[in-house]
Amino acid sequence: MGIDGFRYGGRGLIAACLFCLPSLKEGTAADFSSYKSNDGTNIIQISGKIETGDAAQFGQIASSVTGPTAVVLSGNGGIVIEGLKIGEAVHERQFDTAVLNGNQCASSCGLIWLAGAKRYLGVQARVGFHAAYTMAGGEDKETGVGNALIGGYLTRLGLSYAAIIYVTSAPPDEMRWLQAAGDKESDISFTVIAEEPRQPSTPAQPTVTQNVPAARSQEERDALNIIQSYYGRWSNPGTDVEYLAGYYNATVNFYGKNTPRSKVMDIKREFAAR
Repeated sequence: MGIDGFRYGGRGLIAACLFCLPSLKEGTAADFSSYKSNDGTNIIQISGKIETGDAAQFGQIASSVTGPTAVVLSGNGGIVIEGLKIGEAVHERQFDTAVLNGNQCASSCGLIWLAGAKRYLGVQARVGFHAAYTMAGGEDKETGVGNALIGGYLTRLGLSYAAIIYVTSAPPDEMRWLQAAGDKESDISFTVIAEEPRQPSTPAQPTVTQNVPAARSQEERDALNIIQSYYGRWSNPGTDVEYLAGYYNATVNFYGKNTPRSKVMDIKREFAAR
């Protein structure tokens, strides 16, 4: 079997379609979608199992975009050489990579995620790794050649020896999962994407002025002024998250859980940056 046949993953892992966008291709297992986010960032979504021809398809889409680009991933592995080719294109073009909340990205998908100039991982997402394997006599057999290819690829990405060992240490029939909490042994850097609160859809409202009706009590006027000041600062370009920390006590009831203010502000800081 040639190197194109080395498998990397695909053991019944769940891969969720987050955006449910129409596929841009047919005839291969992975689904590709491309669009622009509200801030103008190019988004290339890859979901599903990586198969022969997917690297060429990704190359066509990648060559058609200009400017900041993020590759959003979810999937359960596939052919290792195709995943490596996609990852090399991501690395060469300095695209960012992300696995969003509620999704997982295993095996070949995880190798692509590692290629991001910046890597993002949802607080409720995970990335899985294990050794490359071939099918021999109806059994999965670890392949030294496949792991050598992966090791060379990870070295080109600039990963440390510790990270390379972490990625290739799990046997073919197991999975080593990297999650938002991190793993000290992994030596893999990434930014955690906090789960954003769901906002109800409401019609546009007229601007609220500071002229509070006289019928309101002083306490109500003070509370309204604080609320207006807080959201006014959130609405300004370049939100000053450090200043906003002054609105919080040392411990905050954050979505029903008592949370240290420092942790809440880390979440707010990530949200403001996005």
